[in-house]
Amino acid sequence: MLIVALATKRIGKQNLGNVAKTGMEVAGDVIGGQNIKETLKDRGLAGIKRTVAEIIDQSPPDKQRLQKKKKRSPPPPLTKKQTTAAAAERQ
Repeated sequence: MLIVALATKRIGKQNLGNVAKTGMEVAGDVIGGQNIKETLKDRGLAGIKRTVAEIIDQSPPDKQRLQKKKKRSPPPPLTKKQTTAAAAERQ
């Protein structure tokens, strides 16, 4: 669960950074005299593509992903002979 939370936090920070960058680009275009509707359409798509590309680049390949550990079966119970031999060694 902790790994998921950390990854989500990291991706959220990236998204926030990309939103801020896209907003600054839109503001610059509008100040430069371009149409706000067209600027939002163009810069918005570019921002989404940039965000998706960054997320894909940082996700590990399938081989590197954590795999679940297999549970080991408990050892078989000791027989009476093994128990008496272990007790004799301790003395």
